Amino acid sequence: MLPLRKNIVEMKGYVPGFQPKDGERTIKINTNENPYPPSPKAIEAIQAALTNDLRKYPDARSQEMRDAAAEVYDFDPSWIIAANGSDEVINNLIRAFVGEGEELGYVHPSYSYYGTLAAIQGAKVRTFGLTEDFRI
Repeated sequence: MLPLRKNIVEMKGYVPGFQPKDGERTIKINTNENPYPPSPKAIEAIQAALTNDLRKYPDARSQEMRDAAAEVYDFDPSWIIAANGSDEVINNLIRAFVGEGEELGYVHPSYSYYGTLAAIQGAKVRTFGLTEDFRI
């Protein structure tokens, strides 16, 4: 048997939601998929970026991007986090701030990944519903 932590062994595997077959006329908004093809300008920009530089790791601090975002949003660049999507940010925050046996609270219904990350940490989940006027 693998030396996995008990809470990991007891977790249930991810079960994806409805997946339409290719060719079906379905717009899936539950997985943030875009029903429209990419803009020709986006394709052009991607193709223009395809150079030998793709074989190298980018700047680990993403400084150029953070500086540009800081200028657009009028923030200090040190306040800007570059990540591979919001899941990475959520993952890092929960890993940094929620320890084993501690409690993670969030509004329900909400993003199911919160519960998964809490289970990985061995944390307890506490959910809160909303009233009709959207108060906790």
